[in-house]
Amino acid sequence: MGCSGTGKSTLLHMMAGIDHPSHGTIALGDLTISSLSFHQKIEFLQKSVSIVLQQPYLISELTVLENVMLKEIISSGVTSESKDRALQLLTEIGLEGKANCLPSTLSGGQQQRVAILRAIFHVPQFLLADEPTGNLDEASGDRIINLLLHYKKKYAMGLIISTHDIKIAQRCDVILKIEHQKLF
Repeated sequence: MGCSGTGKSTLLHMMAGIDHPSHGTIALGDLTISSLSFHQKIEFLQKSVSIVLQQPYLISELTVLENVMLKEIISSGVTSESKDRALQLLTEIGLEGKANCLPSTLSGGQQQRVAILRAIFHVPQFLLADEPTGNLDEASGDRIINLLLHYKKKYAMGLIISTHDIKIAQRCDVILKIEHQKLF
């Protein structure tokens, strides 16, 4: 947690392999993320770490169902099993009736829930959530945090949330603060 501009997003982007540290390393176990080749980084992002950003960044030309299955579409193509899994996930969050709709027909909170499903579709070891409630009203934000905590428990995955909201931070097991470019 920390104020805007303290580096929360930068830290999460480095943990996801999107950005590189100017010095030092980011590692997961014995794997140094910054030393991975482009293809290794893609595989790493497919299997080990997934990220949910403040904006959902859904692909407007794809249906809600296709957005949930995006990594599957890119990596190996859609199978009946992957389609069934995506539909099951949409049912879990109450959006089964929106599967064939375009993202523009969804509210901001609904779009963020679809982005979360896209991120957990392959059940990563760690889910990184960068200010996932930053653009939402309090009720929608609570639903998003509940959903993230639900999937953390259901899939026994690590969950790291960046936020400036103390109420969200207090729902987490551990709170770390970034102040003056230092992590406490």
